Amino acid sequence: MTVLSAKRLEGKRAVVTGASSGIGRAIALAFARAGASVVVNYRRSAQAAADVVEEGRSRSTHVEAIQADVSQLDGARSLLEKARRTLGGIDI
Repeated sequence: MTVLSAKRLEGKRAVVTGASSGIGRAIALAFARAGASVVVNYRRSAQAAADVVEEGRSRSTHVEAIQADVSQLDGARSLLEKARRTLGGIDI
């Protein structure tokens, strides 16, 4: 059993930055496995983000990718605004 057991996060909405690879990817997929709706944030690789979205959708009903450079304040604000619209709010 994983740290996040299946459906434990059902009804929750998460934004994961750097989610197209590495630790961010693993976190986004763990949240999806646990039932959360997830925004996969990426900066450069739309294809890598699309792969995470596809894998995440096999585990959760709502996984979307949003491109933003969160190292810049405007990018972080834009990500959060788009994520709120996409998910209807943010819990995580």
